[in-house]
Amino acid sequence: MRSFLVLCVCLFLATAVRAQEVIGITSNQQLLSIGQQTFFLKDLEQRYSDSTIQTATGFEPVGKNIPVFPKSTINNWLRFRVANQTDDHTLYMTAQAPGLPSLMVYKTQGARLVPIFKGGNMYPYGDRPEDAVDFVVDLKLRPGDTATYYLHVVSNHPLVLPLIIGSRVSTDRFSDTNVFIIGAYFGILLVIFFYNLFIYFSVKDRNYLLYIIYVFFLGLAQFSSSGFAFKYLWPDVPGLNRYMVVISSSVVCMVAIVFAMYFLQMRTYARRLMPVNWYFLISYSIAILANLAGINKISYNILDINGLFMAIYVVSASAYIAWKGFKGAIYYLLAWFIFMVGLIFYVLKNYGILPSNIFSNYALYIGSSVEAILLSIALADKINVLTREKEASQAKALEASRENERLVREQNVILEAKVHERTKELEKSNDDLNGALDHLKATQSQLVESEKMASLGVLTAGIAHEINNPINFVKSNIKPLQLDIRDLWEIIGQYENLDLKGDLEDQIAEIDAYKREIDIPYIKTEIGTLLQGIEDGATRTAEIVKGLRTFSRLDETELKKVSLHEGLDSTLVLLKSTTPGNIQVVRHYEAIPNVECFPGKLNQVFMNIMSNALYAMDKKHSGQTEYLTVSTAMYDAEQVQVRIADTGTGMPDEVREKIFDPFFTTKEIGEGTGLGLSIVFSIIEKHKGRIVVHSTLGKGTEFQIILPIVHPVN
Repeated sequence: MRSFLVLCVCLFLATAVRAQEVIGITSNQQLLSIGQQTFFLKDLEQRYSDSTIQTATGFEPVGKNIPVFPKSTINNWLRFRVANQTDDHTLYMTAQAPGLPSLMVYKTQGARLVPIFKGGNMYPYGDRPEDAVDFVVDLKLRPGDTATYYLHVVSNHPLVLPLIIGSRVSTDRFSDTNVFIIGAYFGILLVIFFYNLFIYFSVKDRNYLLYIIYVFFLGLAQFSSSGFAFKYLWPDVPGLNRYMVVISSSVVCMVAIVFAMYFLQMRTYARRLMPVNWYFLISYSIAILANLAGINKISYNILDINGLFMAIYVVSASAYIAWKGFKGAIYYLLAWFIFMVGLIFYVLKNYGILPSNIFSNYALYIGSSVEAILLSIALADKINVLTREKEASQAKALEASRENERLVREQNVILEAKVHERTKELEKSNDDLNGALDHLKATQSQLVESEKMASLGVLTAGIAHEINNPINFVKSNIKPLQLDIRDLWEIIGQYENLDLKGDLEDQIAEIDAYKREIDIPYIKTEIGTLLQGIEDGATRTAEIVKGLRTFSRLDETELKKVSLHEGLDSTLVLLKSTTPGNIQVVRHYEAIPNVECFPGKLNQVFMNIMSNALYAMDKKHSGQTEYLTVSTAMYDAEQVQVRIADTGTGMPDEVREKIFDPFFTTKEIGEGTGLGLSIVFSIIEKHKGRIVVHSTLGKGTEFQIILPIVHPVN
């Protein structure tokens, strides 16, 4: 019992001595981390307040340079004692926890506590006494004074709370250094973002798009967790701080997994790892939903569990894929390995295993920026690899082509030798086959051209009839013209034979008598009349030939812009002689542009359709006036239409459905081949147009031809 009492007294004295440990700031340049000299008390039941906390027992030493509270719900009191041994009028405490929801700082003044700071990211940013993302607290401690301070910390997520005390000069220098380093980090991310955005618009590679999204959300996550997003983006909406860190961190991890899937080509090199990717995507989605629902414990547990595990997984997966032979995974492996090292250094610093210095404090930013740079290099290297692979593939293809060419040459030599050996045996067979082929071609050409010949027969009859009259007229005028010219030559001969030494009066009188005999004035009139008749006949013949040339279009093998009205008119002219007297042609032409087409083939379409129309009206035997109506108009902004309507016999539906089938005809045997409308259909198809038929039995038929103004081939 005596020994137990001695032990208790010793423990009490030891605790009392430690509780009274004073943090002494001796220099204006000194900046001291006070985690080791700080004590904390958990108060989840909220039993203490600023009026009762001084009497509370159970304070425990933090024991680390940086206090770490891993629970998702925190309500803790911290205590430390500070002595201002400088000549500065006050000291400042910096709490490096931009994500801290609520921080209250109290200073002992006699037997009571006086609040000297109230803040946190649950309050508007403008309420802070210092314009800083960290919480800078004026300790109001004059030179030579010593005071005890209590911090009341409330958080709904795990918390790392570095506490630093120093003078105004050292505090500002520390804050400026922090802003400079973080600013440099975001500057690097911005350069990487816009550089790769420019490359993406150049190459349109999906990996660049995913990487750009990854860099954007990585910057947003770091911007949010560092407190700068609260300062610059939503200073008056503190409620967003509850969601943005979790959401942006979860999204950047999800994008990182998707980017890894596509960049590392996991479906090709590591298909078995795909379920792990889905685990991360689903778990981070759950973290976002839990955060939106206010269940922060689940959100931060997922982030904590997945953070290091995901880095290890991506490093392992990239190492495996690099081992499988994908060279682009090497940069990826190095990038994530450096990021993982930075993350480990940062965590070890937070848990007091590593000392707090520039490197350990910003290890996460350094690792993250190096990772982003290396990933950008990896993407550029991948483009180079693809370029090299393409060049190698082209070289292989060229080599294969040359090898194939060599083999072909060798095979040609062999084949030529074999052909030469068997030439005599195959000559007779070749002759027979050539004869059969010629016969087949002739038959095929005859079938295809038969309809053209039928149209040509109609055309020939019309031309013969039209040309015969002016030619006969010219021919009948030639004989009288020859006789008149012979008489004139006779008179001219008499004048040339005048004997200038003889009696000129008698000779001239003889010539005048001959002139009266042949009636010179009549001859003059007759020659004029005959020449005018020959000229009229020649002009008429030229007009007919011109119409024929317009119809035939000898340059039909080339696409040309022509007037459809000229083609329709020339066709009607050539059909005029075969048009029955009771049929009247009606034209309704609207203003349409020239159409790019094969003119001769379109004229053949018009000839076939109009010939059929004339045939149908002639077979109607109505004895009344029938009408062939030809009209043109715009169909829409890019097409024109030609309508050819007749008042003939019309067609039933079963016939109308077959009229474009080859060899189908309703004409008598010997009157048609059944190929006319089939050729029409193929010509319209060649022009990328459409042909529509409307027919009523006993009333007539209308063909509607729709053609593009500009041929689609061009």
